[in-house]
Amino acid sequence: MANGQVQFLRFYDSAGVTRQRWQSYWSDAASWSGSQWDFQPFAADGILDGDAGMGRSVELRMPASAAAVTAADRALAEGWLAELQLYRFDAAANPTGPPVTMTLLGQFTGQAIGATASATEFRLELGNALQPIGATVPPRVLSQQIMGVGCRL
Repeated sequence: MANGQVQFLRFYDSAGVTRQRWQSYWSDAASWSGSQWDFQPFAADGILDGDAGMGRSVELRMPASAAAVTAADRALAEGWLAELQLYRFDAAANPTGPPVTMTLLGQFTGQAIGATASATEFRLELGNALQPIGATVPPRVLSQQIMGVGCRL
């Protein structure tokens, strides 16, 4: 068995509408879980080392392509949430697309809270809503999309 690892990243807005789907393994768009996932090479730091579970952020590293920068700009400006999942699968059994069964290794849900770029690399930071212990304020920008419209007297 040749183990492969794939990451699926879904950006969605506060209404739950999916805005972008990426997968990091197959070089073409892949159909998985009833949806189309575009190929975007990226790596997520912190999803398996315990940091993500402790309320810390996860950083996505990817090439500074126009598609990645545009999606990240919108995610930051509009307060999109991100769902990141890491799976292991048998790469030799089905090399052309996602197999029917994969093993979930880790997952993370957060909000796009920061970005940095160089000439060749783009980094997007995803922050947790709340730390599991002792949290008081989420590390995110509070907006009407997230909080709603407040009461008026």
